[in-house]
Amino acid sequence: RSQLVSYLPEGYKTIDYQMDAVEQCFQILRLHGGFFLSDVVGLGKTIVGLLVIKKFIAEASMYHRDPKVLIIVPPAIRYAWEETIDKFDEGSNFKIRDSITIITSGSIDSISEADGEEVESEEFDEELTTDNYGMILIDESHNFRNSETRKYKALEDLIANITVHGEQPFIGLLSATPQNNSPKDLKNQIYLFELEPNRSSFTDIEGGKLDSFFAEKERIFASLRNEDSEEAREKLKALSEDIRKKVLDHIVVRRTRTDIAKHYREDADRLKFPTLKGPWKLDYKMDALLSQLFFDTITAILPKKDNEPEGMEHIGYYRYQAILFFKDSQKKKLYEKRNLTVEGITRRLSKIMQILLVKRLESSFAAFTESLNNLAQYTRNMLEMFKENQVFICPDIDVNATFTKFDYDFSKVAAHLHKEIARKQRNNRCFTADDFKPEYVESLKQDLAIIETFCKRWLSNRFDPKMNAFMNAMQTRLFDTAINNPHGIDKQRLVIFTEAKATQVEIVRFAESLGHRVLAIDASNRKDKQKVIKENFDALSDVLKDDYDIIVTTEVLAEGVNLHRSNVILNYDAPWNATRLMQRIGRVNRIGSKEDEVHVFNFFPSPEGNKYIKLVQKAYAKLQAFHTMFGEDSKVYSEMEELSEQEFNHDFEGEESPFSQYISDLKAYRDANPQRYEFIKNLEVVQLGGQFTDTDGQHHFIVKTENRAGTPIIIDINGTAKVVSPLGFMEALKSASSKTFTTEVDEALFGEVRGKAFDAYNTHVTHVISAHDVDGKIRETLKVIKRINEKITSQEARKALKEARRAVENGNSLVMKLITKCAEDYLGQQQSLFSEEFIALEKTKLLAEKAKAKYGEPFVAMYEL
Repeated sequence: RSQLVSYLPEGYKTIDYQMDAVEQCFQILRLHGGFFLSDVVGLGKTIVGLLVIKKFIAEASMYHRDPKVLIIVPPAIRYAWEETIDKFDEGSNFKIRDSITIITSGSIDSISEADGEEVESEEFDEELTTDNYGMILIDESHNFRNSETRKYKALEDLIANITVHGEQPFIGLLSATPQNNSPKDLKNQIYLFELEPNRSSFTDIEGGKLDSFFAEKERIFASLRNEDSEEAREKLKALSEDIRKKVLDHIVVRRTRTDIAKHYREDADRLKFPTLKGPWKLDYKMDALLSQLFFDTITAILPKKDNEPEGMEHIGYYRYQAILFFKDSQKKKLYEKRNLTVEGITRRLSKIMQILLVKRLESSFAAFTESLNNLAQYTRNMLEMFKENQVFICPDIDVNATFTKFDYDFSKVAAHLHKEIARKQRNNRCFTADDFKPEYVESLKQDLAIIETFCKRWLSNRFDPKMNAFMNAMQTRLFDTAINNPHGIDKQRLVIFTEAKATQVEIVRFAESLGHRVLAIDASNRKDKQKVIKENFDALSDVLKDDYDIIVTTEVLAEGVNLHRSNVILNYDAPWNATRLMQRIGRVNRIGSKEDEVHVFNFFPSPEGNKYIKLVQKAYAKLQAFHTMFGEDSKVYSEMEELSEQEFNHDFEGEESPFSQYISDLKAYRDANPQRYEFIKNLEVVQLGGQFTDTDGQHHFIVKTENRAGTPIIIDINGTAKVVSPLGFMEALKSASSKTFTTEVDEALFGEVRGKAFDAYNTHVTHVISAHDVDGKIRETLKVIKRINEKITSQEARKALKEARRAVENGNSLVMKLITKCAEDYLGQQQSLFSEEFIALEKTKLLAEKAKAKYGEPFVAMYEL
């Protein structure tokens, strides 16, 4: 602890929960090679992350890794990281700047995927260079939840390359919201350090098959996400609880404000946490005329339903279906990728546009009409290409943007696109009109006619009930002195989030008409306005100004910024990715807030729109899954949410329990019994424990070595031993607290079960050692087995060989080594070569030898008989 304190910037006051988090992170690193730091928004993950980095750089040689660290951050918060690193180095003799490389990951795009989720940028904002990094720390790691992006694959390749040529780099993942959409988000982030997911180190999952585990959870989650019933909610909670216990408890460090208030009293007394109030619901209603237009528009946007009355018009989104209308099937194959056919791709693109239009319609009528007009123009662009007999199909080039850039002068557009095709190549192509079926052009014309009809109808509408409700709320609720800066500590301020730039423009216009001073922030000015944002909305700024009383921002400020001079926040439109609500609220709900309460207001989708997009149900499903898996201390979306105070569990630094309450109890014991505490603290952790008079029929062991953390093992009354998660052992200690020790330990019983514990330990650790680089070995060993099978005749040997083959196919490298060795030395002695007894004997010896060579001599650290 004193070493960690010396790493802090000058003048920084020690915060116990952060120091505990650092130690827990290292314990998990030693066990799994990676960790999640998932403290709720506003508790200082950057400080903890840099303490982890500084400790790693100081001790890298102990872990046989280079003292080089790669930090990956979103562009918007790079400055904050660099500023904090400078603070750590200022006045310190141990500087870390030269050991760190910072690179930015692409930001989240605003368009939606087919399943309704946001799409991550494919690229790093700058080149990811290969280096032998000993640790990689990823801030806002949920931006790497999609394993299909190019930036994910680039990082995956870097990790694999480092691992092949040396030790696998430690991976630190920082995110208050690791799961944004579904369990697949967690899986993809965990796979950055769990490189052999079907031979994983998660002992609570059968066979360690993490891939199979997550595939099943994803299937169940998908079936529940659109349901709105008590049964579905219970199933969702059960699913999330299973993931938490079997996976997250092993690798997540998380503190909520509730934890700190309960278990870190000194920290809580020094830090001010506001109480979250709400979320308060704002809604709006349409008149009969607008309701009819809304209904007709929704009908046209969405696909035709069975048994639908005749005469209903539907947009076909044919602008995005060109590849489906190729005459030549070979041309279709140019655009197929992975498991997606052209039918699947075009269906996906159409779905993207459907969801985008519905979301824009819910955001504001201004945003919707902008998108509708764009769709009309994009369709005209496609018809123009057919007219000019040059049809550009370019997945890597923004064709529509090129039309805009050259003011729709087709000769200039075509010349530029041909140059881009020559430069980028791949499957960016120019085709002739004759390459497509003739009905395609007719379909485009029909689409354009429908779209233009709705453009005219919406142009004639002047009534936006949502904006009217906003104006009313501004005058009655959002600046009500009873909630907005009620104590007069600062001047009144309001933070407003929206997803659409066009909506932002409308909000600014109307807010300014009421006399407010409005700062509008989006991706185009985020960097330039950084100082202005800090001086006007950051309570921790050295310079405090009052140039603005409202900030209206897109998602660009959802991460890495303080806006807590305001204690009122409005989500003008709810993000499709519901956990972004938690990130948004975290901008004002932070350490250093001056007011006692933070008030959250949400506009809910109209009943007309939500009926089709199921936004409320999807948001609830995601948030409830998050609450159950990670524990949260406030509601962010609706009163439907049920909060849980799950506290993550890790065995760290030899303390009996990683639960926050156990740490709190231990500290209380230390204060009440200082001499006894010192005696216990200085005991060597070897064979501590005893035998109980009221046994539960199980024996509990922690087996460890000098350079490997403890492995909990349970041996049942039948003698079956299994490695368990730290949670399992902590539960055993919990039950032991009410038991009584006998005066003596049965040495015979102790010796017997200790042997079983060692066998289980050896099997477990060699399984972990052998988990990497086995695919090639599997193929080679199966060839050896085939040669041996051709020579042996005895049924006993064939049976043993069959078992050996099964072990090899499951990646057991110890059996592979045994078979290879036996084949070399004894090929031909088929009668005795592969007897089951021989394999069992040799395997046990090899397991023990390999475990000892890697980690040292195992010993019992703690036990309960």
